[in-house]
Amino acid sequence: MWQVVLEADAEVSLPAGLSLLFEDQLETGRRLLLLDGAPEAFARFLKGLPAETVVSARKTTGELMRLPSGLRIKCFGKPGPQEIVLKARGAFGSGLHPTTRLSLHLLDRFLLEEGPGFGLDLGAGTGVLSLVAARRGARMVALDIDLQAVQVARENALTNSLAPLIHPVAGGLEAVKGPFDFVVANLYLRLLVPEARKIRALVPRGTLILSGFFREALPQIVNAYGREPQHVVSEEGWAAVLLRFTP
Repeated sequence: MWQVVLEADAEVSLPAGLSLLFEDQLETGRRLLLLDGAPEAFARFLKGLPAETVVSARKTTGELMRLPSGLRIKCFGKPGPQEIVLKARGAFGSGLHPTTRLSLHLLDRFLLEEGPGFGLDLGAGTGVLSLVAARRGARMVALDIDLQAVQVARENALTNSLAPLIHPVAGGLEAVKGPFDFVVANLYLRLLVPEARKIRALVPRGTLILSGFFREALPQIVNAYGREPQHVVSEEGWAAVLLRFTP
């Protein structure tokens, strides 16, 4: 199995002996492909691509992420009690971008400590955050403005037999009402700060996990939400925070 990151506008044609298992549009505007096939077929594939369009190429096991609780996120096979199978089909959130990994790390830790509840996945994309929470028994609303992302989240919930616990919704903040026990929002800073009052109102007595911003922007987040983070994690310059709100 092979992992390739390409510039987003790179044209792809798979030779005989190579199949596409997984595709993800990374936040940087690049495209991730997971391919399966013989080394010779993979070599022909790379040879047919303009060198300047290939960001990286390497062999992989196909496991996207393993969380501290032991839960595995993978892109092939069948799901299990400790496994989630994720298909992206162009929706953001495979676990390969730092903001998704950071969100998943904080969410996994929160669920281990607090147990399941009623949560909102704001900007759900593939629904991976909802899938992890639902696998732990939480009831989730997976909200996204992108109709394709909502469909992908719905399909992933069905694939993992978690559809009864995940309710995908198309729309913005106006499409949901709280209160929620917890909200996870992996969004751009240009959305997290202006919409802080509305997002904060969804968890008047709960937990908020925010990601999608660089660590240097942390003071803006603290100022907008009026809370010092209980937990801060960072990777490759990106950051995520966990905020708790009590009566």
